[in-house]
Parts: sequence; structure tokens; C-alpha cells
Amino acid sequence: MLVLLICAAAAVALLCIAAADREKTAVSDDIREARNTPFITLSQGTTAYRLTAHQAGTTVVCVHGGTVPSWSWNLLRTVLENAGFRVLTYDMYGRGLSDRPAVTYAKDLYLSQLKELVDTLGLDRPFHLIGLSLGGATAVNFTAAYHEYVDKLVLISPVINDFPAPGIFRIPVVGEIAARLFGVSVITRRFKTLVSGNPEFSGCTALFDEQTRYKGFRRSLLSMLRHDALADYDEAYKRVGLQNRESLLVWGTDDTEISEAMIADVRACIPSIGFHPVPGAGHGVLFEQHEEVNTAITAFLVK
Repeated sequence: MLVLLICAAAAVALLCIAAADREKTAVSDDIREARNTPFITLSQGTTAYRLTAHQAGTTVVCVHGGTVPSWSWNLLRTVLENAGFRVLTYDMYGRGLSDRPAVTYAKDLYLSQLKELVDTLGLDRPFHLIGLSLGGATAVNFTAAYHEYVDKLVLISPVINDFPAPGIFRIPVVGEIAARLFGVSVITRRFKTLVSGNPEFSGCTALFDEQTRYKGFRRSLLSMLRHDALADYDEAYKRVGLQNRESLLVWGTDDTEISEAMIADVRACIPSIGFHPVPGAGHGVLFEQHEEVNTAITAFLVK
């Protein structure tokens, strides 16, 4: 009888896990075309992007964070375009309308995607580079490796080392089960917390949810958490610190993900970096205090 009960419980658990699978559709060119989203095929898959047309000014490349895709830049994009800049935003692999290739989601993947994208699009160099959270670490990694590509560098709440991530998702098998059962609800709550201070993004939960329903999203998220994408970038920061480059650091003083100690590390590695703290803002500073942040960034790039 006990064996039967255990088998029945296991069967019910397996049915629950199967029923919890949200990923029903593969992101495709047809979907991208229906969303009027340009895309380009790179070595690891298709990348969805948006590039300002018919603008002669300096290009600004924006790299989003680990979970919220490229539309996180929409408000800043408008401000920068109005100031005369040409703006490139794109979805990292695994996010938004870009492919979710079955590869390791680590530093090198995000670095190579950015390099291939700007090369394939034939962007004029040097361009300004802005990175948010994980995108900040990617921007630093890129600038360290390809210094001749970058003019001014802007970092918003950037990852540098020991980024806090739920440990359960890093455990093989257990992480897959947890991600399927409640992983999306966890990151959706986090998303709502990040944008809660900005009514412009309050209606974007459905848009955020959409990206989680394309096949490969969960796998890409787990891979990102399990490899070095959120690990130590100290050496890259130090290399950038030796470049005598104009740079700006923006950070919300109430950020519980990028700590004050981490920000101190960034400033120690890049001693010349300008610092714009935003009192009372958290990790969602780009959304919470968008007017202040967008004004500070634009003023820095224009001068």
C-alpha cells in the first residue's frame, strides 16, 4: 500500500510539473515580423533589435539587464533621439524576441552577441555604450576587450561581483523543477517591483510575461544563473579603469541587489568615473526615477 501511495504521489507530482510548462511556442521570424521588430541572424541565433533610422548623430548602444528585455530603454531612447543621437537597443539571447539557443549563457555569449551585432550592422565607431545591471557588466566586458569601439561609457546599477541569485535554481534537477513550478512567478514579482514607481511601465506585465512563454526561456535563465554571467568582472573593470575613458555611474541608494560595497568596488576599479547616486531609488532606478536618470545620462553624453 505504501508503495502504491508513493507511486501515486509521484505521478501527481509529474502531472503538476508537466501542466506547469508555460513554454508552448518557439519565438520565430513570423512573430518578430508581426511585432514590426527588425532582426538579424548571428552565429548563435537571431537577434531582435531596433536602430534609429535617418539620424546623423553619434550612436548610443544600450544593453539591458538580465530579465527585462530591450523595451526597458523606451523612455531613454526617446530622450536620446530628441537630443540628436542614433540609438541601438537589442534583446539578449534568451530574452524578448531574440532566439533562445541551446548554449551556455555566460559572459562570452553576451560579449560575442554584442560584438557580432555592432559589426554586422556596420555601426560607426566609436559609439557610446550604456549598460544596465547585467548589461552594465557586459558593457564593461566589451569596453575592456574592444576599447576602440567605445567612446563614453554609462553604467546603471552594474553587476561587478557576487550578484545575489536564488540558490535553488542553481541545483541540477531541483532547479529545473523549481523554475517550472514557480520560477516565472518569482521573476515576474521582481519585475513588478522594479517598475512599480513608473506608470509608463505599469501595463507591461503582459509584455514581460510574453517572453517567458517562448520555448527555451527557462533553460536560458537557469544557464545564466549557473554559469559566470553574474560572477566576478573585477579584472574587466580594472582594464577599463586604465583606459582614461569618460564614464558615468548611476545607482539608486536603496538598491538591495547592487550593494553600496559593490558600487565602492566599481569606483575603486574605475577611479575617474563620474558618480550620480539617486536617493531613495532601488535596483529599478531606470524606471523609478526615469526623468532624473535620463536627464543625467543625456547631459553626460552631450557635453
